[in-house]
Amino acid sequence: MPSIHEQPSQPDFAMSQAPIAEVLSEIACFDDYIAMWGVTPTEGGHILHDNKETPFYVVHTDRRKTGGVLVGTDITVFDIEHGQPVGYGTVSSYRPGASNGLPYVGYTETLGGNEKEGWGTRRLRLMNALSRNYFNLPLYSSLESDGTNKLASPLWERLTQAGEAEEVTIHGRQGWRFL
Repeated sequence: MPSIHEQPSQPDFAMSQAPIAEVLSEIACFDDYIAMWGVTPTEGGHILHDNKETPFYVVHTDRRKTGGVLVGTDITVFDIEHGQPVGYGTVSSYRPGASNGLPYVGYTETLGGNEKEGWGTRRLRLMNALSRNYFNLPLYSSLESDGTNKLASPLWERLTQAGEAEEVTIHGRQGWRFL
C-alpha cells in the first residue's frame, strides 16, 4: 500500500505526515465537498513548495466492490488562502486495467474568482510531486474517455513549452504527462 515518504521525491518539494484529524481540521472550509464525496481519508500530511504548506489527504478505495481488495488510491490536495477554499485536485491511480496503472488527474478545480491566478498550474505541480512520491511515476493528464478537459489543455501546453511535460498517446487518446 502506498504511503508518505519522509524524503522529498523532488528537490523543490518536501512532504511530511500529519495526523488525519489535524489535516481535516485545517481543511474544514472544504467540509461540504468532503461530505458530498462520501470518502474516509486514511492518512494525510502537508506538501511544502514555494514557502507555502498545502494540506493533502489520502483515500484508499474499493470502488469496484471487489470483496475488500484495494482497487485504488486517491490523493487530494487542497488550496486554501486566508481560510477560504481556493481549489482542490485529486491524483487517482487504480489497479492495471482501470487506468493502465498510471496516476492521473482524477479531478481538479479552481473555485470562483481565483481563476487565471496560477492556482491550477501550482496544483498540478503539487499533484505531480505527490504522484512521484506515492507511485514513483509522473502525473498524467485525465485518462477519461474524452481525454483532457478543454480548459486544462492550455495549461498542459504551457507546461510542455516550459519543458515540464510532454504530449503522449494513451489508449489511442491524446494527453500529457510530467517529465
